[in-house]
Amino acid sequence: MDLTHVEWKASLGNHLKNKLEKSNVSNSFSKNKKGNKEKEPKTPENWKSISDFPVGFNSLFEIPERSGFHEVTVKAEFSINSDSVFLKLPTAIYFPSVGESWELYLNGFLIRKEKFLKQTDGGDVTPSIRRSLRSVTLPIPFGVLKQGKNTIILCIIGESDQTPYIQNDHFGFYNASGYKISPLQGIYQSSSEYFYVFLYATYFIFGVYYIFFYAIRKRDLYYLYFGLFLFISSVYFFRPRI
Repeated sequence: MDLTHVEWKASLGNHLKNKLEKSNVSNSFSKNKKGNKEKEPKTPENWKSISDFPVGFNSLFEIPERSGFHEVTVKAEFSINSDSVFLKLPTAIYFPSVGESWELYLNGFLIRKEKFLKQTDGGDVTPSIRRSLRSVTLPIPFGVLKQGKNTIILCIIGESDQTPYIQNDHFGFYNASGYKISPLQGIYQSSSEYFYVFLYATYFIFGVYYIFFYAIRKRDLYYLYFGLFLFISSVYFFRPRI
């Protein structure tokens, strides 16, 4: 399921902070589902629709430059049919990138937390650890996905832009595509496929390089042999994957 085609909304601030701190996300899924309605923000008019990817939150909410760190709550809603493969096989959420500091919930269940704040008395949202992760695979525990409506809640902390010319692309979704829900095996196969394509492309490039080097220095036959070996290997191993 391509998540870029589902309904996405974002709102400035952490609307779930108080509710999520009081709730025990390690309880059974039924308890999380029961309390899910309490976690909905009471001001739906503050939500902004996300219709296109990529999107930067600093520009979406017109956050002033050099104003420090800000929190954004993102919500994605989608539906699953009763015969969906997602309800039968191990499934995961895949993000090509996510940052800078975040935590993700699915139907009120904590899937992963990468939000670590500095311990301050003033309620500061400055993260103690800032990092953007790529190719993030988030396995979904069995029973969390359900037939009908499902909701992803993502709480993100990021820094405002420093200048009009230097934008903080990590505060938002800075990939145009790749956000999806898929069987876990399919995600792993897709990731390994990229690795093999990169590997065979490297073989091909170096093969052509050594053949070209032989054309310049024809007395060194080992350049030709090694170049042909790399070139033929790249074609031979990549051929079944075309």
